[in-house]
Amino acid sequence: MLLSSCKMQLAARPHPKKLNADAVDFSGMVDDEFLERLSIEKGTRKVINHEERGQVLRAMDGCSYKAAAGGSLSNSLVALARLGSSQSAGYPELKIAMAGSVGSDPLGSFYRFAADPDILFLHKPLEYWLISCILFNHAFRASCAVLMCTSCLSRDIVGNYADMLFANANGARAFCELPSTDSPMSATRYLSHSVPLVSVTDGMHGSYIGVKGEAIYIPPPSCIPVDTCGAGDAYASGILYGILRGASDLKGIGLLASRVAAVVIGQQGTRLRVQDADGLAESFAHHLDSLEFCSDV
Repeated sequence: MLLSSCKMQLAARPHPKKLNADAVDFSGMVDDEFLERLSIEKGTRKVINHEERGQVLRAMDGCSYKAAAGGSLSNSLVALARLGSSQSAGYPELKIAMAGSVGSDPLGSFYRFAADPDILFLHKPLEYWLISCILFNHAFRASCAVLMCTSCLSRDIVGNYADMLFANANGARAFCELPSTDSPMSATRYLSHSVPLVSVTDGMHGSYIGVKGEAIYIPPPSCIPVDTCGAGDAYASGILYGILRGASDLKGIGLLASRVAAVVIGQQGTRLRVQDADGLAESFAHHLDSLEFCSDV
């Protein structure tokens, strides 16, 4: 299920500027002067409306930028589909689908045309749901696993419905009402008392996987950052891929997720490329061959 608000993440050369309108990404290169002219703080995310989106795009007249099907949830599912369809890994293909609605406006038409062919659009319930927090409400009921991709939800919803929770460090601390000086590990442990599996990312400092009140630290891989947009989406796809392949080694799953994120950070654009997915899936298959499997993660 996919729905996102208009939000914008901006950086200056050599880092890209990204504008996410609904589920369509506008990405291009800008400099510090551009950000200053629009009173935008470098490296931040900002929720905007349609008028502000038009203002940014008009300001980019003459600049090189491109539009692509995107959205946080969609990015994660595309990466998961590409990891799961790799022939080099030697595993059965994972079938990935997304349920929801697409508008009839020009951006909706563009999204339908540009959507990844590896993702199926369904209207019937799936075995697993990866749900955007904006879409979830108390009326939602499903007899399936529920995976929430952000922590900006009420404790009631998270405690009663979530089987997995994905959050960044700031979001996790805010949800737990912890001060910004507290470590992400503390927030991970706190959340894992309510949710069976918790994933908390902390940028260049690494990430954590929480289970039953314990937190496993995942060190970050070395990489040369080009575009940090979509890093968290890619990380979530790695976690899901490892679990759906039946791995029981949470540290290994976290290391895979970090590698997937590092590959996306090292390119411009938010989506894992097919050739990179093949290499990652193959290396993870070798890792899994030496580990025990569990069928009920």
